[in-house]
Amino acid sequence: MKIKQRLALKVLRWARWQIAGEPAHIQRWRDTQKCIVIAAPHTTFWDYVLGYLTLASLGKKGSFLINKKFFVFPLNLILKAHGGVPVIRKDKDFLNQVVTSFEKSDGMFLTLTPEGTRKKVTRWKRGFYQLVQRTNAPLLLGAMDYKKKQIILGDAFPITDDFNADMGEIIKFYKDVVAKYPEKFALQEVG
Repeated sequence: MKIKQRLALKVLRWARWQIAGEPAHIQRWRDTQKCIVIAAPHTTFWDYVLGYLTLASLGKKGSFLINKKFFVFPLNLILKAHGGVPVIRKDKDFLNQVVTSFEKSDGMFLTLTPEGTRKKVTRWKRGFYQLVQRTNAPLLLGAMDYKKKQIILGDAFPITDDFNADMGEIIKFYKDVVAKYPEKFALQEVG
């Protein structure tokens, strides 16, 4: 185990957080080189910190989308070092930008929050689903349960091209998870 992995694991343990999930699922996270991860609930900046530490403890570097306007010196160096992927969100070609970045990478854990914000929403964004369809990458499910102090690593979810049916199944993974700010977390309405 590398120093960064040991340090990340020690910080999680010091904060009394643990990585949870079926052993086979956790092993899949370790073995996977390139995937789309959806992380929910997302109600605080601390979700990013916990996710970063979790992936680091597994020997992985997470990637996240961030507005290209923030990629100016010296902030660009910090963002890139921590997995930032510059995008122009309002561009009609937004998904193509992300697909291109994903395909150019040798290994990427592209972590997305389908809520799209830390505020309460009733509809999750479909971008993660479209990215999985266009890249044929595995979709891994991850959750942070603040009540149990667990980062839950789920298995790869095989999408079927039926968004509503798939979301019904994905919601089952997140239905009992407690957010840092539960009043800000709502599951996707399906139908």
